[in-house]
Amino acid sequence: MSIILGTQNMKSVGSDGESAAANRYLTQRYTMPTGMAKGALTDIGTEELAHWEIIATLFYKLMKGVTPAQAKAAEQKAGGNTHPARLILILF
Repeated sequence: MSIILGTQNMKSVGSDGESAAANRYLTQRYTMPTGMAKGALTDIGTEELAHWEIIATLFYKLMKGVTPAQAKAAEQKAGGNTHPARLILILF
């Protein structure tokens, strides 16, 4: 099994990330004057949180069966200075 390691500039963290967006929508819902607006912000905030589930599932499936030695070797092949949360492992 070979591992090609690459990075992707995912906006999952920081002020423009999925978590921050979900937090904004879910806290803004408390200031909305109508139930329909509150419901819309709840739905949007929940959907933003669902993106984390997708990312975690993707990462889990790609890492399934990869030994720590294989992951470390792939990280070193990529230069060794990549953050694990930004790595995408393509197994073939």
